[in-house]
Order: sequence, then structure tokens, then C-alpha cells
Amino acid sequence: MGWLVHNAWLNWPVFDRQFGLLEDAARARGLTLDRVTNAHAQLADAPSFALAFDKDVALLRLLEARGTRVFNSAAAVETCDSKALTYPALLAAGVPQPDTLLVPLRFAPQTAWGKYADAAIDTLGLPLVAKRARSSWGAGVELVESRAGLLDFLCGLGTEDAVLQRFIAAATGTDARLYFVGDDLVAAMIRRSSGDFRANIAAGGTAEAFAPDAATIAAARGAMGATGLDFGGIDVLFDADGAPLICEVNSNAQFVALTETTGVDVAGAILDHVAARIN
Repeated sequence: MGWLVHNAWLNWPVFDRQFGLLEDAARARGLTLDRVTNAHAQLADAPSFALAFDKDVALLRLLEARGTRVFNSAAAVETCDSKALTYPALLAAGVPQPDTLLVPLRFAPQTAWGKYADAAIDTLGLPLVAKRARSSWGAGVELVESRAGLLDFLCGLGTEDAVLQRFIAAATGTDARLYFVGDDLVAAMIRRSSGDFRANIAAGGTAEAFAPDAATIAAARGAMGATGLDFGGIDVLFDADGAPLICEVNSNAQFVALTETTGVDVAGAILDHVAARIN
């Protein structure tokens, strides 16, 4: 028996559709997959395996401690959930990504922002991209065009982690989403937005199927390995020379739009991967 772990506080139609695809794929492979929320998972007997479609890392660690095989692992979800943790993981593995600075740990009173902002601008230039470390669907990501704008972003963080990245002008409004299961590229699409520097479909972008070149596949596969994912979506930008830069690594990536765009059975690929590892 397995669980599909999801968040009790997020009940969106797109999630219901995705979970339905996973349940159908499990049944087709003779597997039982029950939906269980993070609010109730610790109160029930632990299953033999679980698909983690929630970022409740503490719960995922608890399930692992109780003997459940969790896909993706708690460590992988934790690394991908924080852009501040993803960056050094990719850096250590030599995965290409935009030039990045971590927003440092700070304590009140926060009086050092001016010097940090100046150093960040000297390093990354303007405009730059400011990202709250734990954000999804393009939310919490801003294009900062001035020192004053950067200070506003930094001072508005409170105690949140964040990263700053060099703006890749050639990639404005465009990125690629590559979905991997294990080492295998399952499907890919190009996402475009005409009115926003972000290309997320949730932010109004459109998508079409995409056949990435070998360099792009290698970079995305490297990101999978660096973060320890069993399956996930890798977002790729392309610089002025067409070289790939890994923008984000998503352990809980939505794949309904990818399935509809490409016709690929992403859920089936995930359940094939899981079945091969629990049997």
C-alpha cells in the first residue's frame, strides 16, 4: 500500500487532476495509492511507500524514520524547496546556472542592507532578479531595476531567506521545463509570456512541446543528480549564445499542463519508476 501525500490546506482543481492521473497510473500497475493529507499522515500506520506531493519536510522525515520509502526523499524536497539550498547544491556539482548571491542571515536592527545592496549590484548588475527562497508558480520573484527597489525587496523579507540572480535578458518571458524520472527525460515544453519576464503558466504563460538539445538535457540531468530527485521538473533559461542555465529545480512540479501539451504519460513514468524500486 502507498500514499499520495498532499497538503490539507491546498485544494486546487489542478492538484485534483494531477492526483487523479497518478491514482489511475497506480491502478494500472496493480498498486494501491491512497490520498493522505499532511494533517493526518502521522496519525495512521505508515505505508510501505509514499509519493510526496507536499513540501512538509518534517513529516516526510517522520515517514522515512517509520520505514516508508518516500519519493522524492525528504532531503531532496528540502533542497529543492529552498532556492538558497538549491544554488550551492548545483554549484558543487558544476551545473550551469545564472550568477547568484545568497541573501545573508541577519538580525535586528537590520542596518547593513546598504553595503550589501551595493555589493550585489556591483556583482550582478541591474536589473537583477530577486527571489524569495520558498516560492512557487512565479510568486515571490521580482525584477529589480534600481537600488531603491532592491532595498525595498530586502527590507520586506523579514526573516525569509532569498537569493539574487543576474538577469538573463535573452531569456525574458521564455524558459523550458524538462521533466525527468530518474535519469530519463520524459517530456519537455517551452513556456512563453508576452507581458512578464517570468514564463510560468500559472502567471499567464503559454506552452508548446519542445525537443531540447544534448547540452540542455545534460545540464538538467545534472540538476536532478545534484538534488537527489527521483522525479521532477527542471526549469532552464537560455543565454544570448543559446547556452542552458538552470533556473529552478522543482520536486513537486505540476505536470498536467506538460501532459496536455506533449501527450506524454508523465504519471505513468513516475509510477513505473516507483514500482521498480519497491518490488
